[in-house]
Amino acid sequence: MDAGMMRVPVRLLSGKAAILEASKETTVREFRERLAAWNSGNELDRKLTSVEMMIGSRVLSDEGGTLQEAGVSPEAGVHVVFRQRIAECATKGESDYDLESEETQVWLNIPEGQEEVESRAFRGCVAVAGATIPNSVTAIGSGAFHGCGSLASVTIPNSVTEIGGCVFAHCSSLTSVTVPNSVTQISPHAFDGCSSLTSVTMPNSITQIENYAFHGCSSLTSMTVPDSVTRIRRHAFDGCSSLTSVTMPNSITQIEDYVFCGCSSLTSMTVPDSVTRIRPHAFAGCSSLRSVTVSNSVTEIGTYAFADCSSLTSMTIPNSIAEIEHYAFSGCSALTSVTILNPATQMSKHAFAGCRSLTSVTMPNSLAEIEPVAEAVDTRGHPRVQDLMSGRG
Repeated sequence: MDAGMMRVPVRLLSGKAAILEASKETTVREFRERLAAWNSGNELDRKLTSVEMMIGSRVLSDEGGTLQEAGVSPEAGVHVVFRQRIAECATKGESDYDLESEETQVWLNIPEGQEEVESRAFRGCVAVAGATIPNSVTAIGSGAFHGCGSLASVTIPNSVTEIGGCVFAHCSSLTSVTVPNSVTQISPHAFDGCSSLTSVTMPNSITQIENYAFHGCSSLTSMTVPDSVTRIRRHAFDGCSSLTSVTMPNSITQIEDYVFCGCSSLTSMTVPDSVTRIRPHAFAGCSSLRSVTVSNSVTEIGTYAFADCSSLTSMTIPNSIAEIEHYAFSGCSALTSVTILNPATQMSKHAFAGCRSLTSVTMPNSLAEIEPVAEAVDTRGHPRVQDLMSGRG
């Protein structure tokens, strides 16, 4: 290496490090500008407005002359803090905030007159602890607050009509949210991974709850779905492991795949009269589910729909059910009795596989032959199927 050059260790607050070559005659200002250019393509996708360099606790100023004069050496290196000015989005002060450090807490007051919070505007800003959105805003873009791990409070005004996908995803400190009545749908992944969320208030303007909307909200204990909702999409409440009760309206027409999968604290479920299909894995893994009421409107119970509901003790299959699909109740280890009301109901292979406590199967005399029933119950380790059919005849 040229005698006039040196290798400068650069360390960030995040723990990342790099080594940059620089001339000993490079000024502090020039090196700062180089760092800003280097970082903008490697660390942050937001515009930087300041770069702070330190040796130990001493901040290097632009008046410090050359790197050599400022005391920068291959041994000492420099510590760097990249900052972004958020004054254009926050009315409290004109300071720069370190958005990479979890120790700094920032409250965002988005100024009146702004019409949109842009997509990914504050994505990954772990310092943002709260946000107030003014009445001038009509849209919050996709991922606007995604990964803001310190965000505990946000106020959404009635002017907002659109909340983008992943907008608050993985905001792990967010505890409650009120959706205004100007919003018509909960977008995909909107609150996915909000593990501290305990309270959600949704208005009657909501018509759809999209895929993964509340996936992994493991602190959510109850949910009342508004009467206006006609569709709850796949995985909407998947993994809400503290959810004990759900109230669903008669406007829902089908319970889609994995909607309540893994809701291990859910104890009872009444399927609304409007529902015609319970899709695959809809309640799979609801290990505390003891009581299920299926209405006469339901025509299909999908594959693995109630699989591994290990607290379920009895089940009545209504007249409307045409088919119980493969493994629909597999692994329901506490299930002791099943009543099937429709003589035309078809039971797919292994529909009740692994139901080791099953002692009573009540069914109409004209139901399918014993062999298909045997395959459905999976009688290995059971008494003979004929002995289970207490209501036949």
